[in-house]
Amino acid sequence: RLHAIPQAFAAQMPRFFDPVARERGWYAAANRRGAPQHYDFPTLSIGVLPVCAGQIESHREVSALLVELKHVAKAQMQERVFVDRREYGPPAQPVLLQRRA
Repeated sequence: RLHAIPQAFAAQMPRFFDPVARERGWYAAANRRGAPQHYDFPTLSIGVLPVCAGQIESHREVSALLVELKHVAKAQMQERVFVDRREYGPPAQPVLLQRRA
């Protein structure tokens, strides 16, 4: 199901643009400097980081890894979903709490 999300996004995106842009396959808008520029329709890319609690030290590390995965997903021409297959540190051992009698 995850792989269908970028495809569904791409299929729906053109409806947000006028018929001329849909026919061309791109739209014109001002860039950051205010000059007109042609842009492809927006796409959606997904980077997946499968980890368990305790495998990554901080939210900053998670954020940095997700930025990397997003770039990999965006660089792929067809498949816009990238799942990280690397292994990270051992997961934290579960803590078992015992009831006191």
